[in-house]
Amino acid sequence: MDGGFGSTAGTPVEDWISFRFAGDLHIVARDGVRWIVSSAIAEMTGTVARPYSGRLLRLGKPAGSLHPHAAAAVRSFLASQCCEPEMIDRILADMSNSSRAGEYQF
Repeated sequence: MDGGFGSTAGTPVEDWISFRFAGDLHIVARDGVRWIVSSAIAEMTGTVARPYSGRLLRLGKPAGSLHPHAAAAVRSFLASQCCEPEMIDRILADMSNSSRAGEYQF
């Protein structure tokens, strides 16, 4: 068992980065086919994340930097949250230029 979720449950994702937006934790990752941004994460244990939507994500290798396609997915997500284009540009610049690996907060 993996954090109580089951070792084979969920969608495997790679090159993931977590970020907080409006107080909620999200993950942008590659699911093997496309880049996705998760709904808000309810629970996260080492290798599995459970968004409130219920779609389990099995976390593979984290990203060392923000991939251009991941940035496009984040841009689309933030636009859907009614963020102004200038704010989106600042957030993505911070994610791209940050030396911190892992979680970004906005």
